[in-house]
Amino acid sequence: MNSAVGLALAGLLRSVPTPGNSLYGQLFEHYLILEIYRYNEYLQKDFRLSYLSTSNNTEVDLILTRNRENYVIEIKSKDRVDKTEIKKLERIASDIKNLKSVLYVSNDKQRLKSGSITCIHWRDFLDWLRSI
Repeated sequence: MNSAVGLALAGLLRSVPTPGNSLYGQLFEHYLILEIYRYNEYLQKDFRLSYLSTSNNTEVDLILTRNRENYVIEIKSKDRVDKTEIKKLERIASDIKNLKSVLYVSNDKQRLKSGSITCIHWRDFLDWLRSI
């Protein structure tokens, strides 16, 4: 379990999670992954949840797999899409087989498409998850 999440659950945080700090980002990511897990179970979506971490410390927050199709999801708490992060995500995702969709989920309310990446607000993402 993420150390910030463990501290939060134990009521031992020494700082307040505010947008822009790393603690907020860690808790935001953890919250969304828990919501995805909950939707997956409750709606019986039958996704297998995993993540990817490479030897050069590059990672993908979540990969949803069902029927050999992979949905790659990067979660950011930022209010604006980060083009550098999108390029990194696109490079990593290009190595994943049976790729159905690549999503950059954030607090940015503007939905946009950048190459093969769909950038989507986290609430819209949860709606999308219900629909697939």
